[in-house]
Amino acid sequence: MKLRSLLSNVIILTVMLSIDLSAQNNPSPQMTAANELVKQKKWAEAESAYANIVKTEPNNASAWFYLGFARHSQEKWQTAIEAFKKNVEIANVASGMYNVAAGYSRLDQKDLAFEWLEKALNNGAAFGTNISADEDFENIKADARFEKMLDIVKRTLNPCMYSDEAR
Repeated sequence: MKLRSLLSNVIILTVMLSIDLSAQNNPSPQMTAANELVKQKKWAEAESAYANIVKTEPNNASAWFYLGFARHSQEKWQTAIEAFKKNVEIANVASGMYNVAAGYSRLDQKDLAFEWLEKALNNGAAFGTNISADEDFENIKADARFEKMLDIVKRTLNPCMYSDEAR
């Protein structure tokens, strides 16, 4: 439980750092209230709040991410994936891609899980994540493709060991 909470906090922090600065400085009252629900881990209420926000602000990448996060936290994998994909479509952030992969892994759709995990890792998710410890990927860790994902992380975090240009 502590590990999942830590990973959740890392993901939230990553998304918050990637949000447009103007939106960060002036969040709507609805976003502020919805964000508070996330902090309190009131997932059903947060889901409802973010669903209302994306109806009126369909290009609000942060609201789409947190809508996915609220759904994922309630084990609503398919609808979480849909929200995270919308986040990726708008903001193209690795944290959204990572969570699409997590959802597909939870649904045991391994090919899609690996496709999205590789995309996420190659777009920056390798920093600040520990895929080996993430419970969302428990069912794909025995798959040989998981070693490739670990290699991507290792090469991303240690470029000097693998690239002459990085030396």
